[in-house]
Amino acid sequence: MLAAFVGIVLLVLLFFPLVIQLLQNESKQAVKKSKATLAFQLGEVGVSKGVAKLSENWVNWTNAAAGVPIAGYRDDRTYEDVNGGSYKVILTPGSTPGTVLVVGKGRDKSTQEVRVIEAEYAPMNPDTGLIFNKGFSFSESALPQVHWGAVRSYGNFFGTAGTAFPRYFSSGATPRDTDPTPPNTNNVDNWSFQTNMGSHPAPDLAYYKAKAMNSTVPNTSATGQISRSDGNPVVRNPPNSGYFQVSLNPGNLITFDKFSALPELLGNHYEFRSSTSVLYFETTGSSFAFIRRAFLDVEAVIDPQGGVSLYNSNIPFHVFRATIPATAPVHYEGTTVRAGTTGVAEWNNNFVGVYAQPNHCCYDIPNVQIHGYFYSIDPDLRESSKMVGILQVGGNTGMFEGTQVYFDPAVLNKVVWANAPIHLLSWKETNRSW
Repeated sequence: MLAAFVGIVLLVLLFFPLVIQLLQNESKQAVKKSKATLAFQLGEVGVSKGVAKLSENWVNWTNAAAGVPIAGYRDDRTYEDVNGGSYKVILTPGSTPGTVLVVGKGRDKSTQEVRVIEAEYAPMNPDTGLIFNKGFSFSESALPQVHWGAVRSYGNFFGTAGTAFPRYFSSGATPRDTDPTPPNTNNVDNWSFQTNMGSHPAPDLAYYKAKAMNSTVPNTSATGQISRSDGNPVVRNPPNSGYFQVSLNPGNLITFDKFSALPELLGNHYEFRSSTSVLYFETTGSSFAFIRRAFLDVEAVIDPQGGVSLYNSNIPFHVFRATIPATAPVHYEGTTVRAGTTGVAEWNNNFVGVYAQPNHCCYDIPNVQIHGYFYSIDPDLRESSKMVGILQVGGNTGMFEGTQVYFDPAVLNKVVWANAPIHLLSWKETNRSW
């Protein structure tokens, strides 16, 4: 018995240093792994910062894709806003034209270990005049008619497809394709049930709200005014800003229109032109503002709760002179024959003559109410309302009575996104020096 006890003691004494060593090695490996994870996380932070920069506007995206350096995103700055280490960001052209490679390099402060992540992104189709964030919409007559650009939806959307244009890009059903079984495209005009569209873009509402509060929007123009239904002045906070709140104007409808005493003639309308100003409507989701005989040439009109109506008139109260984008003809190559169309070379049927060619200024569009970016979660667009720029629907519904949207790429370039309209193509860890 004593011999057995002595043997056990000897075995413990023999192996105890080995156990201690193993525990020490395990501890060292855990520390090393922790430090490596920190460097890796810093690399991910770098990629996220690069994506955020790309999502600010299309100018940043096009510059990065073209190889134009962006200060702070060309391996020229060390960011130290994360405890325990630092990181760098590089934005360069991707492996194919039009894509961007985002490189995030993370370095642990205590070990100097470096981990590098490369992620390649592709853009949303830039020729987009109408964007459905969630998809489903209903219409009293027809889907909005989009000229010079495409429709892009991040879910099902239904309606009446009365023409063979524009092109539809959708992650679900469209008026031209209700069957998810491939093929879901003819590579010309009919795109639906796509799996590579990425997440839907969303505007930076905080940016636009702040911009509206710092904008100055006059109550009157030469032939029109902003009025309140009870006859009192529209209350705004800050005063005369582009920030309109239903809570400050309870029970009242805000209307942008001509002076009531003026006849229905060309030129009689409320007009406001400021390419850096924003109109932001904070409503409860019910009718709050009517944009009637008015022309707003602004950076953006934002209606995040719904409640803004575009209520048009057949009187040509404003004619907007637009430049037709160079890419416009590609959106008129419809091949499906529909009522009232030939189904072939739709561009030739709608735009004829020397003054209606790509890159030509100017194509005159009557009755335009908005030139800029118009975002609404639930738009109410009536009587063939017209706008030039981008219309984005953020919710699941919308009322469209022959609304017409003319795509303007210059408007797209200025949109400030909270959720980038891009999608990830590839991701990998790689070796690069700091």
